[in-house]
Amino acid sequence: MIPTPLLWIAQRLRPPLARSVQLKSFLYRLLWLLPEHWREHSLARTALQRLAACQGRNVYFLNIGANDGLSGDPLREFIYRFGWQGILVEPVPYVFQRLRRAYIGRQGLLFEQAALGPQNGTIPFWFVRENNSLPPGHDQLGSFDRQQVLKHAAQFPGLEPFLACQEIPTLTFSTLCRKHGIHHVDLVLSDVEGADALVVRQIMQSEWRPRLILYEEQHLTMEDRTDCRRRLREAGYTLESDGVDVAAWREEDSAAH
Repeated sequence: MIPTPLLWIAQRLRPPLARSVQLKSFLYRLLWLLPEHWREHSLARTALQRLAACQGRNVYFLNIGANDGLSGDPLREFIYRFGWQGILVEPVPYVFQRLRRAYIGRQGLLFEQAALGPQNGTIPFWFVRENNSLPPGHDQLGSFDRQQVLKHAAQFPGLEPFLACQEIPTLTFSTLCRKHGIHHVDLVLSDVEGADALVVRQIMQSEWRPRLILYEEQHLTMEDRTDCRRRLREAGYTLESDGVDVAAWREEDSAAH
């Protein structure tokens, strides 16, 4: 558990943290220095630790819905500590610019301002406009479905007037990989506000078989949860879940890609 004084400091710094890439980056580096028993032990971080123990620096990832690369992102620590390389995908323009700044000068990373969609092209996308009125975290909301964003209205009072809709580029999973000449993927991390079932289905329909797929299932319908789990198990994956996220593992020797 993080000591009370550190929590107090974090709460006071929360407003300026919402938009400061430099301050966020500095504080996350301090967090990584904390003893392990003070650190968060989420399913996602535990899975990434396991992958690092298995493969060390040799990990290529796709981060679908990367946000700003800082806010609650379990992957950032492993990019810096182990030098993991990969592609970060984020559709919201102002958040994408923060994402690029968050990794400025970092080698081995590619950035794609787009969303993973049902087809290549453009699709209307709902997100929250940049503002200083809503509580921190509003910039992590975005979806093809307006109602999916509005589900968070209780958490962010006054949310609706800040909603915006914009046509954004979309790519399928296979198109994304081929565009960047990706032949091997070790990790896919998906956090796309209820569209994670689309990501899982497209991976299962592609030629790529990542060793680890981490996706958020808490916003999925029961039908989509069941379908994703069935597809993954049929493809040889074993599943772990904490009710929020799912970690799907496939043994290396059973996968060609």
